[in-house]
Amino acid sequence: MAILGLFFPQRIFNMWKKWILNHFFPLHGIALILIGFPMTIYKGFLSSIIFFIGLFVVFTGPFILIYPEKIQDAFSNSDTRFKEKDIKIMIYIDALFRLSAGSIFLLSCWKTFLN
Repeated sequence: MAILGLFFPQRIFNMWKKWILNHFFPLHGIALILIGFPMTIYKGFLSSIIFFIGLFVVFTGPFILIYPEKIQDAFSNSDTRFKEKDIKIMIYIDALFRLSAGSIFLLSCWKTFLN
């Protein structure tokens, strides 16, 4: 997703918009909690950084579960609120965060399994 975001920011934004406006979007919050929790108990190389990433992911989940309509409202009006340049910048920042987190996970996995 991160690499696609760097090359096709508008497509990725439209994909996110379509997903967020879907009535199954609140399940995304449950998935974030379930995926983030194991990161908070991981013990290995870079575990402290992975702990904070997991904590962020876990705490994002309830926000989505409690306020899905606020997020959906923000995205439904995004075309009028943001310029195309602003949307691209947001997607680029998101992609850089995803690439950074993915690199940390890969490095941790690589160091853990090689030692």
